[in-house]
Amino acid sequence: MKERLEMEKKEKEDEFKLKELEMKERLEMEKKQDELKLKQAELEMRERLEMEKIKTEMVKEESNTKVQSKSEYFDAAKNIRWFSIL
Repeated sequence: MKERLEMEKKEKEDEFKLKELEMKERLEMEKKQDELKLKQAELEMRERLEMEKIKTEMVKEESNTKVQSKSEYFDAAKNIRWFSIL
């Protein structure tokens, strides 16, 4: 009887240790998943920032070319007016 109780106690302890290990593994996996999600979000933010920088540069270049083309247009208009006066 005493041996049987000791065996049952040992089995319960083993079950407890096994469950404890499983919980530790689960926590580690969840922690790693959270870290991966955080890294993924960080990468996405960097990509968005890079795209915004590119868009800003494109808008700057586009506005510079528009300004140049307008100034060229007005220069041409001045020249036409100047020559029509002569």
